[in-house]
Amino acid sequence: GQAILGLSNGGYYMALDNANSAGNSVLIRTRTNGTLDTSYNAAGSTPGIAGTGSSSYAPLGVSALLEDSAGGVVLVGTASGSSWVQRYTSAGVLDTTFASPTGIAAYAPQSASSVNGLAVQPNGQILMVGVSNAVNPIIMRLYGAAYVDQVQQAPDAYPAGTLDLTLNPPTGAFDFATTYPTVNLEDYTARRMYTYSSNNAMLFVFDNESNTILMRLNKDFTLDTTFGEGEFESGYVLIPD
Repeated sequence: GQAILGLSNGGYYMALDNANSAGNSVLIRTRTNGTLDTSYNAAGSTPGIAGTGSSSYAPLGVSALLEDSAGGVVLVGTASGSSWVQRYTSAGVLDTTFASPTGIAAYAPQSASSVNGLAVQPNGQILMVGVSNAVNPIIMRLYGAAYVDQVQQAPDAYPAGTLDLTLNPPTGAFDFATTYPTVNLEDYTARRMYTYSSNNAMLFVFDNESNTILMRLNKDFTLDTTFGEGEFESGYVLIPD
């Protein structure tokens, strides 16, 4: 797999599979002219490329990457039938405060058999969308920073990189087809998602062999019925292929 993210300065991040001697993914940052940005992972064996020369490789199957509010980079993908997520600092170093101590969080196939898109919310939480083993689109939410449960008086009870089980107890993930039956998302794949910084609303892209569906949710995960006004008024738009 591979994923590319354009930057405001004209450079870009690129994650590539099978790009090193270990056969794993690497994360590259370039300047505007396409050359390696050697200020990124400057102390690494190959400045400009994160992950080389150490154990901090991203697993295979990278599918999406996104910059967070701190300038770090979050990557998601699928390997060996499980979804994974990893975060690098703005300097190009694996962030081992995330999914400590390895810096790589993996989630069993019952959560998601593949992950195709992600978004980082303003509060740092990470949303991932993909496909469940039931072949229906699914969403999961992770803590981007350690969460202190004040009710239980349990500091760091939920370290960064763990599933936010409050999204849909007790699993921390929910099936779109079951949660939004009026949209009829059975046999669709969740491809991409985007968040609106102004109100935390979310836009999702699903497709199958015949159609593409755009669906928008409010920040509380209810359907935004102002989306698809007029003919639809249902929170989604169906686009025939």
